[in-house]
Amino acid sequence: MTRRVLVSLGVALLCVSAAFAANTGRLAGQVLDNNGAALPGVTVQISSAQLIGGPQAAISGAEGEFAFNLLPPGAYTVEAVLPGFRPAAGELRVQVDTTATVTFRMVPETFASEIEVLAEVPVVDTSQVNARQVWDEDYLQKATVGTANRSYQSVLGQAAGVTGGSNPNVFGSTEGENAYLVDGMNTTDTVTGTWTTMFNMDSIEEMNFQTGGFEAEFGQATGGIVNLVTKSGGNEFSGSLDLRYRDQSMNENGDHFDKNAQDSSNEQYSGALGGPILRDKLWFFTSLQYILTMRDQPTWYFSREWEGWQGLAKLTWQVSDANRLVGKYSTTPAKIPGVNAGISYTESAKGTQEQNTDLWQFELNSVLSESWLLNVQAGTYSSTIEVFSTDAPDTVPAHYNESTLLWYNAYPGVTDSERPRDELRVNASFFEDDLLGSHEFKGGLEYTDMGFSDGYYYNGGGIFYDNDGNISSTWTPVDLNGDGFFNNYVEIKIPEETVKNPVETSGTLYTFFVQDSWRVHPNLTLKPGVRLDKTLMYNALDTEIANMERWQPRLGAAWDVTGNGRHVIRASAGRFMDPTTLNIASMASGVVTEIYAQYGTLEYFCNASRGNWCTVEDLPASLQALAFNWTDWEGTEYTLINNRSESTSEPSLTLDEAGLGQLKSPYSDQLILAYETQLAPQMALELTYVNKSGESLIDDTCMGNTWAYGQGEFPSFDDPSTWSTIENCQRYLVVNMPTWERTYEAGIVKLEARRSWGQMVASYTYAESKGNNETGPRWYHYPEGDFFPLNFFNTYGYLSDQRDHRVKLNGYFLLPYRFTIGYDGYWSSPGNLTIESTCAAFNGAYGRRSTADQAAALGIDPATLAYCDAALIGAGGVSGYNIFHTPRGSVETKGEWQLDLQVTKGFKVGGMELEGILTVYNLFSQEWDASFNSTAFRQATETDPETGRSTGLVYQDDDPSAPYYDEYYGADSSPVLMPIGAPTSYYQPRRYEIGVRLEF
Repeated sequence: MTRRVLVSLGVALLCVSAAFAANTGRLAGQVLDNNGAALPGVTVQISSAQLIGGPQAAISGAEGEFAFNLLPPGAYTVEAVLPGFRPAAGELRVQVDTTATVTFRMVPETFASEIEVLAEVPVVDTSQVNARQVWDEDYLQKATVGTANRSYQSVLGQAAGVTGGSNPNVFGSTEGENAYLVDGMNTTDTVTGTWTTMFNMDSIEEMNFQTGGFEAEFGQATGGIVNLVTKSGGNEFSGSLDLRYRDQSMNENGDHFDKNAQDSSNEQYSGALGGPILRDKLWFFTSLQYILTMRDQPTWYFSREWEGWQGLAKLTWQVSDANRLVGKYSTTPAKIPGVNAGISYTESAKGTQEQNTDLWQFELNSVLSESWLLNVQAGTYSSTIEVFSTDAPDTVPAHYNESTLLWYNAYPGVTDSERPRDELRVNASFFEDDLLGSHEFKGGLEYTDMGFSDGYYYNGGGIFYDNDGNISSTWTPVDLNGDGFFNNYVEIKIPEETVKNPVETSGTLYTFFVQDSWRVHPNLTLKPGVRLDKTLMYNALDTEIANMERWQPRLGAAWDVTGNGRHVIRASAGRFMDPTTLNIASMASGVVTEIYAQYGTLEYFCNASRGNWCTVEDLPASLQALAFNWTDWEGTEYTLINNRSESTSEPSLTLDEAGLGQLKSPYSDQLILAYETQLAPQMALELTYVNKSGESLIDDTCMGNTWAYGQGEFPSFDDPSTWSTIENCQRYLVVNMPTWERTYEAGIVKLEARRSWGQMVASYTYAESKGNNETGPRWYHYPEGDFFPLNFFNTYGYLSDQRDHRVKLNGYFLLPYRFTIGYDGYWSSPGNLTIESTCAAFNGAYGRRSTADQAAALGIDPATLAYCDAALIGAGGVSGYNIFHTPRGSVETKGEWQLDLQVTKGFKVGGMELEGILTVYNLFSQEWDASFNSTAFRQATETDPETGRSTGLVYQDDDPSAPYYDEYYGADSSPVLMPIGAPTSYYQPRRYEIGVRLEF
């Protein structure tokens, strides 16, 4: 009789998160005989190309147990040897911050002919409690289709429950609520909460993406947590060279695209090299990537280019058997000439943006004993952005011609921004096997120091607004000061002596966590934990303006139903704090940073009067008293008239700063339930339910809205006496906005396979994402909660990430003759729009026939015009604000689907692998509507081919049976309107890209 003895491997996939998370994993297991009795004294050895120091060995203890700690992620071979027993071996993958488990059932040599020993690696994880997606090196190389997806930010969109672009919405959170880690170090932008640094895909060993339910060690996000684990080299030299190219000639024409009407190109060249400096002691890894993209259109005055480098240098030193030290430096300098390319800027007003993120990191991993592990990490990064005039020094002022609508002479201003972050983390793990089951206790402390230095000033000291000098047949305009322009007025930031001084704000974050992974029973794992985050923010005067802290309890459970790793039920619940960004400190900087003064020019009066007022003495006495001379930074003198306006932008105040209360951190409460089953070796199906709510959301509001900080009842839509006014909105207050919330509920089905024929990740998500605010930490300053009722009417409903159904299919197939096909496909049901307009357009709608008819057709209630308040509009109050005419997201758009493919063919060239690469974007050339009109009373336009500008279209009412938006032009100059839901942009048709890759 033949018996089958299985080597059971359960890989716990706890994706890295938190500000600093360890970048190693653990392998533990037990050795039993064929009757299930423990076997002590067994020699267990592990080996891997990623394991510096060479193979490691351990001896199983009294209960047959063994463990290996501080293992880099990668594929491992595990072997068990005991005299008198048949050797056993298995293959498994260790992932970051996981404990991969293996059980050996060893067979006596006397049964060798009767018992077959097999190694089985199930994909179901018997101790995982969170929602996550992990991509390994093979997947990232073969399943990322073309350069458009050859970045870690693009890969994030493949995860189930994730929507949006490179800063995605994760389970309904906003784009500024994620954390982006590189080898455990937080590189998230300190101001916007978005990613800051880029990496060559050839430098990434593993990519971990937690989408919810993470343990107490992990935090600083209510969305997702990304961690890139970079390569370390090895005992053998290896490397790669990857070259990709596409341009406009490789695009196809379509119904909405003419490839000859624009010019574009994309070049991406990358290389990597790693290997030993001292075998098993000191490894190195380096990578470098160069990217050059260009876009140009006939109506632009210059092209937009993006030229950047991405470099990485890393050393891994096995100091001793128990200690490993890692040091890393990465840099991502980029230059963007023509950053302002478009129809409005002439060549002389061309701007350039330069940016960079420098990252230094050091990590020490130590095995203090069989039961104690220590991890220490320290790092610093700085992200900088500078924008300046490409061809003119900052002494030359910009000019804007209000007749031609064009910028001239110089780029308008100089931006200089720096966002540094310093971090330190210490944590320790303790393993206990005889305390009502086995435990992995872990605790740690973290410290983060953040900064934001932000400066902006006008080139030349001011911006000039020009006109055509009132040119006519009877008048030749005069250029009084010889600057080559006919100046109308100038805007100057004052006081001029301080305009170049940047505003510097800062913040400090302290974290404490403790957690346990408690295996109560071989089939049941509990993971309780608690986390405390405390954020302190300081304005430019170094005054504390916010002190936010929150205890975050977490609890997870995983039940291996049958005890063989084939069926697992998991659950997690907890609270997750968003530490927010220095956007708050910047808004509440404590200093007046923007005083804008507008002055008329003598030149304007000279030309407007046809030469009658060309000296100060010619002016009326009232204007003479307001005249003064001003010299720009280039040295040109102007006679200005202080007859216009001056505006001061006062900084906002936080509740703490204003003495009106205490600002609290936003948070989300999450419940995740899941069932996962193994369908076949290395193939698993997972069913997940997600329920998530975001509370205590932050926004800025009018200071006079006392109800926003608990003084008085929440206002009523029906009681105008409770509404906001211009008078109580002279300054803004940062508060936890009453009634603001976001909720997300979803059911997810995911199929994942890692087989000999390739890898596949497929998912279906049914979701509901609702709320009344989605600005988040990135956009606290948006005018969404300023005026009541205007900014609160119809604001609750479906959020922008809402689509009922989404299907994703990603992966690669390995075919005969060294062919590989990578695929990236998706389908989604219709999205959602909110019908809105500016208050000014709404106020004028009933004075014209077509706009009034559209309001009636859309069911817009004329009574809601009171929410804009005509008196406030006349006072210049809320005219530019938008009002929602329908509940948020109540209008459906259209569904869409797309498939991208990449085909590679490999060749052996000596000891190297050479691949030819062909990428096809949008294989079926679907030109789906990409965006839709949601603006009521919007005049239909067409584009002037000469200037690229839109011009209004109006038609005689020749066809009374035509739709209301297509028929009116009469005495009231009623405009032709763009229909609600009309497409405003389209997806590009089929495009191609070629490349070649060399590996050794």
